[in-house]
Order: sequence, then C-alpha cells, then structure tokens
Amino acid sequence: MRVIKNNLQGFSLLEILLVVAVGATFILASLKVYTNVNNANYVQEQARTILMLKEASFSLYAGTINFPGLNNAALIGNGLVPDEYVQGTNEIIHPNGTSYTVHRRSGDSQVVVTILGYERNTCGQVILQVAKDPHLLGVYYHSLGHTSWTGTTPMTPDRADYCINNTDPSTQQISFFFGR
Repeated sequence: MRVIKNNLQGFSLLEILLVVAVGATFILASLKVYTNVNNANYVQEQARTILMLKEASFSLYAGTINFPGLNNAALIGNGLVPDEYVQGTNEIIHPNGTSYTVHRRSGDSQVVVTILGYERNTCGQVILQVAKDPHLLGVYYHSLGHTSWTGTTPMTPDRADYCINNTDPSTQQISFFFGR
C-alpha cells in the first residue's frame, strides 16, 4: 500500500491580512463613489425641481409682468406640479422630504422659490446649478424666526458655500429669486 503525502499548506496570516486589507479598500472606495453619485443625483434633482417650479410660474402668468396670486395652491390647482410632489392643496414636498414654497415677491415682478429641509453638504452645489439659469436674479439665505436676511445679499455663486455653515438645515431656508 502506498501512502500519499499531502504537501498542501494553508495561507499565512500575512496573506490573509493582505487580502482583507485589499477587500476593505475596495469596499471603502465603492462607498465613496456611491456617496458622490448619490449627492450628484440629489443636486441635479433639487436644481431641476427649483427650475421646474420657476417655469411653471412663468407659464401660469405668461404674457404678464407681475405674478398676482402666485403661490403653491395656484400652481397645484392649475396642474403645474407633478402629482408625486403634491401634499394636500397647498404643499409642495419632494419625495425626498424637501419642502418648497413658491410666491411672488411683494411689489416686484419676481418669482420666489424657497426650499426648506435641504441637505447641507450639497446646498452650495444646488445653488451653483441653479445659478446657470439666466432668469436668476439672486439667492438669499435666511433663518426661520428672523426677520432680516443673513449672509451675502444676494448670495452669489462664489459664496454658495455659505449655507453649508448653518447648524440645522431644517430651520434654514434658501430663496431663489427669478425675473423675466
């Protein structure tokens, strides 16, 4: 009878640690890419929604200089807001939870789109995307409960990072002012 000698050896601890380290690096890199793509999608969706609400307002008041009676209910009542954004008769809330208010700036021929509940780390990027619109007149940042505007008035694209420094985005608003 012949005995077969088994010369197989296992992996060393160093080899196993090296494989684990390489795997962890790939996982971390994948998470970073996912986060960046997710943030980019959020930025694009926020900018697209703000501009959609601006265009809906311009469409509703085509041929006029002012926007009398412009508000969320007017846009919703005329079917200019996608159904998935409509909550009740006067609330516009994105499926991701961001709330929008649309109104006419008192005494002016400007449409104001205000967002509440934005993601702080993408706020500046949203402003820079919307700043490409030729109808944008200004961007203002303010806190709820304060009667005065804070930050740069108007906030210019080079100051778009200002909104990142607030402490609680759920109590902050960013208003985009558009004119024809």
